[in-house]
Amino acid sequence: INCTGYSNITLSFNYIQEGTAGSDYTELMYFDGSTWNSLGNLPATNNTACNPQGFWTNFTIVLPSSANNNPNVKIGFRWQNVDDGVATDPSFAADDIQLSGTLSTINLTLTVNPSTVCVGGVVTATANTGTTTVTGYTWASNPPGPTFSPPSASITTISFTNAGTYSISVLVSDGTNTASATQTIVVSPSPTITLSSTGNTICPNGNTTLTATGANNYTWAPSSSLSSSTGSAVIASPTINTTYTVTGSNAFGCTADATINVVIGPPLTASITPTSATTCVGGSSINL
Repeated sequence: INCTGYSNITLSFNYIQEGTAGSDYTELMYFDGSTWNSLGNLPATNNTACNPQGFWTNFTIVLPSSANNNPNVKIGFRWQNVDDGVATDPSFAADDIQLSGTLSTINLTLTVNPSTVCVGGVVTATANTGTTTVTGYTWASNPPGPTFSPPSASITTISFTNAGTYSISVLVSDGTNTASATQTIVVSPSPTITLSSTGNTICPNGNTTLTATGANNYTWAPSSSLSSSTGSAVIASPTINTTYTVTGSNAFGCTADATINVVIGPPLTASITPTSATTCVGGSSINL
């Protein structure tokens, strides 16, 4: 039973209960969204003057405060009959089950900015109650995982470490009434960039090909010693040791970086040494 926007929830129903006293009974149960709780056993109704059915009797009870503004309330009747052969029929019947409550007077609006974000991004959520003085804010996420900072203020920042669709809700109270609001935030995955090269160490005046994978579009820096500043593969011709950074973006517009170092190797020095600096025409050969 969805009690969102209501407080002071009252349960009312009509029932008939017979059975052997002390052996047969009906226990009134209440579900708060996570666990079932007992609200006690129902007293036997007046059945003697209306054999065999008995008289319908009204029962009214105020539910625990956990029912206030709760979208997942359940009511149950747990009936026990020991089957000893002496209980009269019917043992239990219920009808006209109703929940009523006080409509919350808190005018709550929830805004999130932005409503779409990438993994690692931050969203600002604001709960506005107008002129109503609120004593507390409770932020929650379904599924859980995001971090709220601060977790109990009217304005909070939400950070996400995993992609997915999140239902962000805030519950507010003025000490008597409660109200809640929900907004959906879509968190898109960031690309995972992988970089490779045909060689991380090159000769002076040499080059190497750098290749990036894992995204849809790529931007390289510094671009002065590259064949292009965009594209998945570029040729690097640095004159000094250089660290190149590629920024890749995916179809969601989310980005990620990767870096690679290109090192200039030492220059090669070649020398020629003869076994003799001179020789005669027709003389002996010289080894170099």
